[in-house]
Amino acid sequence: MSILCININQTKELVALGYIDRFEIYILQTGKQMLCKKTDEIRLIHLYYNSNIIGIVGDKNPFNMLNMWDDSKNKYIGLIDNKHEILEFKMNKKYIVCRDEYNLNIYKFDTLSFEYSIIYKNICNFDLSIHMNMVVYSNIEGYIQIYDIDKDNNKNFKAHNNKIQYVKLSNNGLYVASVSENGRKIKVYNSLSGSIVKEFIRG
Repeated sequence: MSILCININQTKELVALGYIDRFEIYILQTGKQMLCKKTDEIRLIHLYYNSNIIGIVGDKNPFNMLNMWDDSKNKYIGLIDNKHEILEFKMNKKYIVCRDEYNLNIYKFDTLSFEYSIIYKNICNFDLSIHMNMVVYSNIEGYIQIYDIDKDNNKNFKAHNNKIQYVKLSNNGLYVASVSENGRKIKVYNSLSGSIVKEFIRG
């Protein structure tokens, strides 16, 4: 049966797989199955570090809802009711960021309450730092944009001459890597200063 979604947890120790009728969790190093739970369709799934908490879109619920499953209690313990269908979401210890067709919506993890919304043009992916509460994305052709959630500060800098295809923050949030749609260079920048640190050639 086809895998509908996959997620590796923040510590890179566990992987979750979502299917049409269940989700499964495995230990990456050994391949040992930790959990298999029967459900309805799992559209998106995210593990919350090494805890019992799992974020799920799907399982009989509308796709604009993010449901928080607590496996120790064997039940859903809370939900986020996003205005539009959730296409992607990421979590760290303080925030959850949900991407829909129009916005990046930021919610507090502890209360699941709405915090802030970023207009999002879906030019490329987005990323949320694990340790520093920053979101990286691109709404302007060739520019990396970084929003510091705690400081309510948004900055951007020119990274490429074409549309950015992919961005990724380092675990500590100090570096951001990017690649454009047409270029061969993978560029790594200091996320605080916007200065280039390293370049790699792909392909």
